[in-house]
Parts: sequence; structure tokens; C-alpha cells
Amino acid sequence: MANRLQCTRPRSRRIRRLLIELLEGKLVGSNRDKDAEELEHHVSGCAFCKKICVDHVHEIVTIPLLKAEAKKLGIPLNTLLAQLQKTGERMVTEGKFHRKQEHREE
Repeated sequence: MANRLQCTRPRSRRIRRLLIELLEGKLVGSNRDKDAEELEHHVSGCAFCKKICVDHVHEIVTIPLLKAEAKKLGIPLNTLLAQLQKTGERMVTEGKFHRKQEHREE
């Protein structure tokens, strides 16, 4: 059976609300520093919520940047993604880049 990620505080309405506010861009301003700190502390220890945040960043930042770069190069996004994957695989083979499971503290 597959191991599914779950929030470490699934019943916390406060954490859920803070996460939603973060994703909606409403957790900003100096008056929200303590809320942001609380959420950051939770996310740093919760793989589920961290994945939500990373996925959100990919959607609002990474993907639009890659689409713009593909357009600038005059190639489809899928072609650019395939080129990036090949480059990453080559770097792993050359020992310049390590896959997450291969990374070791030195």
C-alpha cells in the first residue's frame, strides 16, 4: 500500500486558515509576522504542507517563467521541459548534481 502524506496537524483550523491565506497572498505585512512565523514553523516539520507550498510556487512562479522562456526560444513548453530533464540527467551522470535520495552529508 502506498504511503500517503498527511498533515501533522490535520485538525488545526488555524494552520489550515494560515495556509489558505498564504496561498491567496494574504499573509503579508509586518502585522502578520507572527502568523507567518507560526506557519513557517509548521511547514518546516510537515511534509504534506511543505508539498502544498512547493506545488503552489511551481504553479505561480516556475511554470509561468518556463512558459515565457519557451515562448522566447520559439519552442513548445514540453520541448523545453524535456531539454531540462536531459540536462539534469547528464549532470547526475557527470556527478555535478545529485538526486535527492543520493544526497549525502559530507
